[in-house]
Amino acid sequence: MQATAHSFARLALTWLLIAGQVLYPLAGHAQSAVDLSGKVSVQYSGLTHNRQTKTYDTVATITNVSADLIGAPMSLLLQSISAPGVTLSNATGISDNGKPVLNVAVPPAGLAPAAAPKVLLKFKNPTNQRFSFTHSVQGVIVPPPDTLPPLLSIVAPTGGATISQNPPVIKLSFSDAGSGVDAATLAFTLGDAPLAVSCTPLAGAALCAPTAPLPLGAVQLTASLQDKAGNTAQTLLAFTLVKATQPPIGSLPPDPATVAPALDPGSVASLGAATAFLYTGDNPIQTGVVPGTIDSRRAAVIRGKVAATDGSPLPGVKITILGYPEFGQTLSRADGVFDLAVNGGGTLVVRYEKDGHIPAQRQVNTVWQDYAIAADVLLLVYDSRSTLINLGSPDPIQVAAGNPVIDADGKRTATVFFPAGTAATMVKADGSTQPLASVTVRATEYTVGTDGPKRMPMPLPPSVGYTYAVELSIDEAVAAGAQSVSFDRPLPFYLENYLGFPVGMAVPAGHYDRSRGQWIPADDGRVIGILSKSNGIAELTVNRAGTPATADELAALGVTEAERIQLAARYEPGQTLWRVPITHFTPWDFNWPYGPPDGAGPPEMPEPFAWDEPDENPQCVPGSIIECQNQVLGERIALVGSPFALHYRSNRVPGHTYARDTLEIPLSGSRLPPGGPAHHALGKRRGHGHDPVVPADAQPPQPLPMGRRRRLWAIARRSTASENQHRLCLSGHVSRAGGVL
Repeated sequence: MQATAHSFARLALTWLLIAGQVLYPLAGHAQSAVDLSGKVSVQYSGLTHNRQTKTYDTVATITNVSADLIGAPMSLLLQSISAPGVTLSNATGISDNGKPVLNVAVPPAGLAPAAAPKVLLKFKNPTNQRFSFTHSVQGVIVPPPDTLPPLLSIVAPTGGATISQNPPVIKLSFSDAGSGVDAATLAFTLGDAPLAVSCTPLAGAALCAPTAPLPLGAVQLTASLQDKAGNTAQTLLAFTLVKATQPPIGSLPPDPATVAPALDPGSVASLGAATAFLYTGDNPIQTGVVPGTIDSRRAAVIRGKVAATDGSPLPGVKITILGYPEFGQTLSRADGVFDLAVNGGGTLVVRYEKDGHIPAQRQVNTVWQDYAIAADVLLLVYDSRSTLINLGSPDPIQVAAGNPVIDADGKRTATVFFPAGTAATMVKADGSTQPLASVTVRATEYTVGTDGPKRMPMPLPPSVGYTYAVELSIDEAVAAGAQSVSFDRPLPFYLENYLGFPVGMAVPAGHYDRSRGQWIPADDGRVIGILSKSNGIAELTVNRAGTPATADELAALGVTEAERIQLAARYEPGQTLWRVPITHFTPWDFNWPYGPPDGAGPPEMPEPFAWDEPDENPQCVPGSIIECQNQVLGERIALVGSPFALHYRSNRVPGHTYARDTLEIPLSGSRLPPGGPAHHALGKRRGHGHDPVVPADAQPPQPLPMGRRRRLWAIARRSTASENQHRLCLSGHVSRAGGVL
């Protein structure tokens, strides 16, 4: 509202300063309040003298003359008072520009059309001056109530479809032109019961999947969504869910090279366009891809190979991406190879699953418009030896052990003790739990033979030495598709000390969380030794000194008398063992970090260097002006009729850098450190890599091509050194806090 002037007759009265006036800045008003010009009218009553307060009072009647609903905050602002010394004594605040403000009471439901609240103004006029003032009114225009529900639709799967992916991936789209969508209210029901789902938000859409498999057969899902005004939209999806079966070899995905559509020889197709046939069409190689998921600009293809532990190709392995059900799945072909289209630009975790085999995962770094090669995987079958543990048994300890393993490192048997009273709980895929009265236990070692790294559930972090890993599983949980089985107390895990670590040393431990795709640190174990047997009880040592363990030492480790009786029954004096407390069954890894051998030190070598200045006497190829060493092209053009010529040299072009094509990489000095029979000179280019091993008596390297000089320069400065033979660190205590995993 435009500032309106009002004047009053001068009265000979004095006024008192009101101390402690509250300052009320209108910063909050500026965010929502607007000028109500044309929407309200203001009428003032006559000026009256209030002898008690020594003020001159007038009442402003503010009438809503519009058809809009006006909401709080609403304020009357005095923009100016003409006479100096005249002030508004009952101001409830001060505006941002220092003007007095009076708050206007607005009903909770808002100021309706024709409503007319009143505001009392009290002026102090100590010198009885004639004065006038201008005002404006600010308030909030309340938008009309939002009574329309949001728009909600299910994009995939289509209604009436028959699908085998379980849980199914559901893509929804939604919008709301009124108050806006409240995405937190998105909910599903299966029949009449609420359905737990996990959703990934997208722009105006969401990808959702039930947290547990759905019952097979006809399925009716209802999705509901509210806007911020509370209006609810619902949509129904009906489809048929069938059991996914692994097809016979003859119906496995074909080699993409045999079915890829021909490319136009007159144009260059992007990788996204050239590989879209993998997941589109009537019989795609990659199934279950939610339409619109793969962005042609970001497209990448992961290629890998999976085999059995004997090295033979393993067909029919289900390949998916952890956390991205919208990418669907594919199967390994008869040769064990698979291709899976994804969106590049980050690290993805590839999952490998096949009935009767232990799942595996591999991290793959993907980039836009390129292939990414996953490391080869050997998929294990579960150990053939199983042990039934009755958790209600009164036996002090029940023992479950896997088959003995023998390889070049030694003989060992994974063994788990179950104390009486142990309770087990199965953690299902949806996060729900179920107690188990009995469990069928298997222990399957990963780290067997030279191919052990390919058998791992996931490669270890760089700082962790490849040592020993085992899959502790329960048949009942595997059959139910559970994530893990947890116990109400630590279970002692025992393994023969086949690597000869000293007694008293910590056994760093960690487990692999398949749902997160990460190795997780766990509490350390301890290398212990059996000194003797007395009355059927093992006398143990748990310290470096080799002295008998005290009661306090045993209590600190949680070793009970029943456990010592079982140790005496299973092992002989002189046997040393790894003892690790296990709180749940998942893949477990007992590991030590890598370190150089004793006496190792850095190589004696100068800093690598490269020529960065031009050659003062470059060689030139006859018939041209080309400085080969400097990589400079020159040209001379005579100016006709003058003694001058134009000289062109490429090194004068902005951005040119002088360079020599030779990089000297010193490999070592005159002395090699212990355990360093060879050296590595590193170099890489996209899609390839090489790591040449250079014998200690090798001749100096030949000049490298210019195209690789700059890249190798940075690599050589930080990487060229003698390769000390790695060994597992045997000294010191490597704790969970030390970040081994």
